[in-house]
Amino acid sequence: MGNQKALVNLLSTILLAGGIVLAAGSSFAEQRAEQRAEQRAEARADLQVDAASPVSNEAVDIAITATITTPSIETQSNLDMRDDGYDTSYLFGMTKGLANSTLVPGMKVIFFLVTIPLDIVFLPFAAIGGFF
Repeated sequence: MGNQKALVNLLSTILLAGGIVLAAGSSFAEQRAEQRAEQRAEARADLQVDAASPVSNEAVDIAITATITTPSIETQSNLDMRDDGYDTSYLFGMTKGLANSTLVPGMKVIFFLVTIPLDIVFLPFAAIGGFF
């Protein structure tokens, strides 16, 4: 009887967490869409193209991608420098990657059920890995 109660508590916690993730995923998608619209408006201004012109959003997206993915000399030198501080990017790395993915929010819930336990299992190794 105790095991059944524990299982019910675990399932209710997972479902609650899934609902929170779904809500966060939808607000993230809205924020991302607003951010993308702002980037397009800035790119159109930089390209000196007005909103009524026939230039497609795809062409503007290509211009945005070209400016974002081209590292400057300053950025490259920062990448080459070693930071001797502690890096937390390995801690819950799978879960962070899944949260930042473009996967449908409903599917993320299913994958969180796998990534969170795996991240907990690998937590000691990730904690040590942050020093390197």
